[in-house]
Amino acid sequence: MKRLSVLAALAACGPAAYVANVYSEDGVLHVERCSYGGACTDVAVGDAPAPDLSHAPAELQRDMVAHTLDTVKTTVIQCGGTRKKLDSILVRVKVRPLGDVEHVFVDQTDDAKLAECVAVALHGARFPKTQKGGAFRYTFVL
Repeated sequence: MKRLSVLAALAACGPAAYVANVYSEDGVLHVERCSYGGACTDVAVGDAPAPDLSHAPAELQRDMVAHTLDTVKTTVIQCGGTRKKLDSILVRVKVRPLGDVEHVFVDQTDDAKLAECVAVALHGARFPKTQKGGAFRYTFVL
């Protein structure tokens, strides 16, 4: 039954939009759809079955974060382009229990394009599932 709700939400996106994220929050299934022009809309499509996370670790652990960041580190470093001096960027990341990134805050840069590139790269990361999710800080050297 819920699958039909998701499919209906996906169909409602139409050819001028794409699905950016599907997630469950507080027992409600959400579809974030974005137009190719950049505007995004979050649509609640119904109750989602709560995933069983009882066997997952309680919170994100350092080795989980390190392993996942290894998968996006190259992309983040490429965000720096051909800079003449080494820059470091501090990021603060909040991760939901299902492993998707909820928020990315990029600190210590005045370059909006660089901050956006880093945030997009980190939003694409998928961390291991945990019972509570987690948050961390990390400094990338570009």
